[in-house]
Amino acid sequence: MHPKFFPISCIFIAIVTLFHLPVSLAQGNELYQNCSQLFECGNIQGIGYPFWGANRSQACGHPSFFLSCTGDAPVLTIETRPYRVLAIDNTTYTLKVVREEFWNNSCPQYLNNATLDETHFSYASGMGDLLLSYGCTTSTSLTGITIPGEFTCLANGTSGTFGIYGSPNVTASMANIPTGVTCNTSVIMRVDSTEAQALPISGGNVTQVLNSGVGLLWQANNSNCEQCVTSGGRCGTNSSNPGSFICYCSDRDYAFACGSSSGSGSGTCPF
Repeated sequence: MHPKFFPISCIFIAIVTLFHLPVSLAQGNELYQNCSQLFECGNIQGIGYPFWGANRSQACGHPSFFLSCTGDAPVLTIETRPYRVLAIDNTTYTLKVVREEFWNNSCPQYLNNATLDETHFSYASGMGDLLLSYGCTTSTSLTGITIPGEFTCLANGTSGTFGIYGSPNVTASMANIPTGVTCNTSVIMRVDSTEAQALPISGGNVTQVLNSGVGLLWQANNSNCEQCVTSGGRCGTNSSNPGSFICYCSDRDYAFACGSSSGSGSGTCPF
């Protein structure tokens, strides 16, 4: 019987494959184990992909979903603005947040209109806008008269100033301010519509409305992660292409799901 000879190229491929296989398996196993750790901070527990931070490495999440934990609740930064996270639901891809400077405070020192990262977030249904006007004063003719929507807020400690809440007007954002009242600045806040409608009933408790938070939906490779988890894997981000999805499995990493084909061979080698 004549000995069977393999092409030099096939022998080279076999050697390279055997050389790299233990390293690939070790890396895959390590990330698979590491990403089993879930994020925990205060009352927010058991949070996985796309969130990361604390004991979860960035490889286990998406770059835009970093959570810091410096107090009793995590903080998520969206378009440079910090948001206090009140709740996260991984099954519905929703979270409830409130801007950090407005938490337990309807009268922050600095006012900024926030913009949403529309690539990864959208507002949940049932949300509406609330106009908060600050540094308001009244003319002498209105002295002693209760102003509709008035709430306590001393602008930079200036006595005699207050705030007014109301519905924003697309053509004139200050149109809800009564005649005889002058306000220095205003900010539009997205809030829960039901909570906002109850403001007159609650006695104008603006802080209560702000603390109820705003609902957001997130999008970060949601369908890919579902496919990965169903196959027994754990979701993460490809370190060589930040933001792109990767599925960590017990044997190695896959593009979408454990055991899925990672490519097709040429068919020239008999192994």
